[in-house]
Amino acid sequence: MHAYASDDPVFLAMQARGQRETGGKLGNFCVACHAPLAVAAARGAVVDPASLAVPLRGVTCFFCHSVDATLDLHDGALRLAGDGAFRGPIADPVATQAHPSMYSSLHDRTRAEAASACGACHDVRMPNGADLERTYAEWTSTVFAVPGAAGGKTCGGCHMPGSQGIAASVPGAPTRTVHDHTMAGLDVALSTFPEAAAQRKAVQLSLDSALSAKLCVAGPGDVEVTLENGRIGHAWPTGATHDRRAWVELRGFAAGAEVWSRGALPNDAPPDVSSEPDAIVLGRTLVDTELQPVKFLWEAAAARGSVLAPRVSAGIDGTRPLVTRYVVPPSVDRVTMRVRVTPFAPDVLDALVASGDLGADVRARVPVFTLASTTLEWTKDRGYACLP
Repeated sequence: MHAYASDDPVFLAMQARGQRETGGKLGNFCVACHAPLAVAAARGAVVDPASLAVPLRGVTCFFCHSVDATLDLHDGALRLAGDGAFRGPIADPVATQAHPSMYSSLHDRTRAEAASACGACHDVRMPNGADLERTYAEWTSTVFAVPGAAGGKTCGGCHMPGSQGIAASVPGAPTRTVHDHTMAGLDVALSTFPEAAAQRKAVQLSLDSALSAKLCVAGPGDVEVTLENGRIGHAWPTGATHDRRAWVELRGFAAGAEVWSRGALPNDAPPDVSSEPDAIVLGRTLVDTELQPVKFLWEAAAARGSVLAPRVSAGIDGTRPLVTRYVVPPSVDRVTMRVRVTPFAPDVLDALVASGDLGADVRARVPVFTLASTTLEWTKDRGYACLP
């Protein structure tokens, strides 16, 4: 997905619309993270990501492995070494014909500073000071940010699992710990791109166990839902939460017929809180200086909304679960639950389609994922109880 970062048609649509609506003032604000090598090569000129040569598109191997300093903790503030050496976590790299190699703590997932190298792009702060994306900042407050001996994990510790293999294509190269570069999160390729099916499968796998969920039916018409984020090192959802939407789909049945629901729409869209104010919807909405909702970051002064906070300590009170109670028809004898999430909210996509910046065919390819750990079903023959 890093290689895909500037090929993404939604990104290209947003960039084109943003440049048009700001009269070019958006500049390289977004491209700095989506095609950082292109921005570095442009030396101050505004980059058009739609016309980049292949070696400059996306977040390349050369870019990440040439970083030698984190200059700030947001907006792509990374420094490139410029010495031609590729940096990595191996303390004694084998010499090869490909490029010089050297150890760097910024690329060593066992070191806390490695998370800051990821955070430099995965935290976004607006020119007005508003924090738009906070994945790294969220991680710093969690139990996972504790040094390794205490069970901590950096970004790479979760998103780049290690295995034993050969890191250098030379005779006699020793076995090393090498790392998976799939880096699954939530986004998937929406246009033709290598390994798209494998990426989508990896995203589903990572989501399936992300949250803990509980469905309790305490008596006739008494339903309670609990969601807890204690397994991952940041809020959920995270990243571009102003574009993402997650929600709980609940359905109640009586004698086989559906008689009640919340967040259960036939078009796989998140519920509208104006019509279902008690539906559980996670994500953030952008607002302007008058606190009116807006769709795009160049219009925004702040982001408002709700996400599941991560585990901040090792104790039993280390998480802040979300608990919601519902009164349903007392005749209900079966209740189903699942959490669903999409990387792009339908209203954001529809606005891009309406302006002519995004094709409707792309809009139709945006997936909705279901988290396996949250798929629960209560039936009356179980008695009044909590699941799982």
